[in-house]
Amino acid sequence: QTITLARALIHNPSVLVLDEPTSAMDTGTEKAVVERLSKWSENKTVLIVTHRKAILQMVDRVLVLDDGKIVTDTTPDKI
Repeated sequence: QTITLARALIHNPSVLVLDEPTSAMDTGTEKAVVERLSKWSENKTVLIVTHRKAILQMVDRVLVLDDGKIVTDTTPDKI
């Protein structure tokens, strides 16, 4: 997972879509990746699909979907 993520970041895209980027990581690795990814993603658009709360610290907005419909549109601190 970290290699795939690194390969995506090396091209320095302005928009990045990540699907469960930390799902197979232990908490220590996840924390390090989230910290570095947060710094990298400043002034970029990142769309993250996740079930893990730890990654929410790097987002400004959270959309919760149920059966393909948005049921919540809020900020991470309100989740």
